[in-house]
Amino acid sequence: MSSRWGSLKDVAARAREGLAVAAGPRSVVFAALSGTRLDRSPERLGDFCFRSLPFSARAADWLAVREVLVEREYGFVADVLAGSRAPVVVDVGANIGTFALFVFSLFPDAVVRSFEPSSTTFVVLDANRRANPGLDWSCQRAAAHAADGTAPFVNAPFTTSSRLGAGGDEDVPTLSLDSIVTGPVDLLKLDVEGAEEAVLDGREDVLRRVGSVVVEVHPDRCDEQRVVRVLESVYEHVRAVAGRRSTKPLLVAT
Repeated sequence: MSSRWGSLKDVAARAREGLAVAAGPRSVVFAALSGTRLDRSPERLGDFCFRSLPFSARAADWLAVREVLVEREYGFVADVLAGSRAPVVVDVGANIGTFALFVFSLFPDAVVRSFEPSSTTFVVLDANRRANPGLDWSCQRAAAHAADGTAPFVNAPFTTSSRLGAGGDEDVPTLSLDSIVTGPVDLLKLDVEGAEEAVLDGREDVLRRVGSVVVEVHPDRCDEQRVVRVLESVYEHVRAVAGRRSTKPLLVAT
């Protein structure tokens, strides 16, 4: 069997280090399931495990699982947070919590605060938090935006593409960066599907409370150079992560 992500054998080899089905004796990875069921049962929950951390996911969440837990796209976080035994991490645009799980796999004593606006995805996120009661992990249903309030939100078939936008199928609570970052933070991860300029613009004072920032930029929905200028006004080093499958820039500011 093969898919757009390579053969099942190749995907399984990459995932074997940590990602597997939690229930049942078969050594079947999430990739094998989602590759055949993405369009058939997007709401079907499966139970899985990443480096001893249990979690649930739907086929519609496959891209988040693939990028973060299979391909380890955020592997550089280990270096960014090196020397921190219990880093404080704010995960904005948390989806089902794959980034949080990856952070906890590296730093079991981390403090992670996750924010996710989609009502249906938040249910899965919070279930994953509750499945790991020993972790210092909190979740809040909210989208990051320029100001506190509410805004329309579009839930996409692939949950990583869901975003704020006109014609949304639900209204979601929004929080400004001031309301999200209320104290010192070691790492802020921002993946907000085009709202990054609105979230960061004019928030230099807030960013000075944040040790490092990771932000995915969507140049078709925001001013990429404006985002870079805001980061460069606060941080000494701003670079793009190389070798990504995605064409969207992933910036790291330290």
